[in-house]
Amino acid sequence: MGIFDAPYTMLGLTGLCVVLSGYWIGEFFPMRGAISLGVLAGVLCLLNSTILQILVGWFIFGMFLFEKNRRAYCKFMATVVLIIVIFLSPWAFRNSRTLGAAIWTRSNFGLELQVSNNDNATADAGKNDRSPNFPHPFTQLKERQKVRETGELAYMQAKKREALLWIYNHPSRFIRLAAQRIFLFWFPQMTRWWQSIAEGMITLLAIAGLLSLFKKHHPSSWMFLAVVLFYPAVYLVIQVNPRYRIPIEPILFLLGCLFCRDLWNAFGANWPSRKTINLN
Repeated sequence: MGIFDAPYTMLGLTGLCVVLSGYWIGEFFPMRGAISLGVLAGVLCLLNSTILQILVGWFIFGMFLFEKNRRAYCKFMATVVLIIVIFLSPWAFRNSRTLGAAIWTRSNFGLELQVSNNDNATADAGKNDRSPNFPHPFTQLKERQKVRETGELAYMQAKKREALLWIYNHPSRFIRLAAQRIFLFWFPQMTRWWQSIAEGMITLLAIAGLLSLFKKHHPSSWMFLAVVLFYPAVYLVIQVNPRYRIPIEPILFLLGCLFCRDLWNAFGANWPSRKTINLN
């Protein structure tokens, strides 16, 4: 179910890939393209801060991939970052006035880190939501009272310290949770069994499609790899819900379709055709 910002982030991220892929394939990085990419990325970062992780991945891979055009690529990405900062500045200013700190993105990271890493936490956000011990202001009156008493910023910072202390004292438990979270991100447990199978198949086909792109030495392979690696990175430490992967679902589907097309080209072309029988 696409709720909150997920479907809009999905459309925007797909648009970012469409815009960027042309420049990556042509190894051409004009300022006009940087401005259009920066505007779209700035709007998306207001909706979902995980887009920043993908941009970091694109920058890192691009620095190695475009060695001959590294200077032009740096100027291109620096322009994108500058425009993103401009788009996020009003939100940071609002938070500075309201909360007392210039928080640049929509974030409750401290709280999410703590509810995802404690003695009662599981990797599945749905199971955590249904737990009577889930320490979240949405479900616990005492947590809402803490927010009112201490203030939102202080509450988030306290939750972050509590989570980091728990992780430090329970390293093996944290590693198990991290492994379970990544597994559930790529193979989500849906409401219906056939949906779980379908999502798992999309993941496997997407991986095969990405490998196919690398086998062809296609420039966009690194762009898609950055999406696949950097977008879910935060879910090493944060609980997972199937809707969290909605933003990259079209990209996974596209990669899966690419593999199916390559498979058809490899075997379907040699499939014995039905001979026409002349009855006369």
